Amino acid sequence: MQPFVYFGTSERPAEYKQSPGLDHATVFLAFTSTEFERHQKEFDHMLLLRHEDPQYRVYVMVHFLKAEWRSKMVIQDGRFYVQFFTQHSFEPAWDKSYWKAPPRVKPSHAPAPWTWDIQPDFTYWLTAQDFSVSECIVAAVTYVECFSASPYFTIEFENDTHTLRSQDERGDVHSPAVKRLAAAGAIALYNRFLLWERARQHDSTDWNVTPEETIRHFGLTVHQHLYTFWVFRPHFDVHWKWAGCGMAYLTFGKFNSNTWGLIRFADWINEIHRWGMTVHAPAVKEEVNVCLKAERPIRLWPIVLA
Repeated sequence: MQPFVYFGTSERPAEYKQSPGLDHATVFLAFTSTEFERHQKEFDHMLLLRHEDPQYRVYVMVHFLKAEWRSKMVIQDGRFYVQFFTQHSFEPAWDKSYWKAPPRVKPSHAPAPWTWDIQPDFTYWLTAQDFSVSECIVAAVTYVECFSASPYFTIEFENDTHTLRSQDERGDVHSPAVKRLAAAGAIALYNRFLLWERARQHDSTDWNVTPEETIRHFGLTVHQHLYTFWVFRPHFDVHWKWAGCGMAYLTFGKFNSNTWGLIRFADWINEIHRWGMTVHAPAVKEEVNVCLKAERPIRLWPIVLA
């Protein structure tokens, strides 16, 4: 599947910086045909030389997972920036009042205590400065960590060279990387849902309720020269309460077979980031503002909201 079809966007722009609201962004991939060929040959040689998994991890991280300059994020200019974390803890804890583990979907089962941590290899978050209010004010209604909130994209690398692959070479649902992604993605999606649910409880003439199909989280698993993209979506009961979530396969490909595999990979990365900054981020900002206006947290009011 082409990401432009999935997201309902136009075809690949000549430059993402020319798209509305993205002129400042530096996370988008832009390679020439020669550069794509060079990367494809590098993966071919890594396979030929039987490199171990960490070599692929470093290569993908250096060349395909871009980050914003952190020094730009201290300026509140009304534009959305993203923060890049490596192995950031997703563990729900007593001091994380707005970062919770998803509940069990069967009410007959008592909630199990959370006794383990999950640290995704890479995650992309929104920066708290994007909301035109201070970090402590945003933290009054949603989880904020290191000046960042509401992660939208998680990446996991397979570390087991003996992990089995299905015949069509999609990510094996039983592999450790996919299981780690499933846990991290479910936590991120549930906490995104909690903000959406909280905002829906307030009557606001200034806000149109975020469509439920916008509540998503995206994932990527990489095993040597193979990659798979995933999407997480919540399930709702008749009262729009959380009823679990699903992790669905989007597409897969190879870095080494031909340049089309690399082009498809770059297109999916870019379109996920475009969605994160032009759909996800504005929706989160509106929901934060709705909650702050309605709840007026003690000692944090009056404030100026954009």
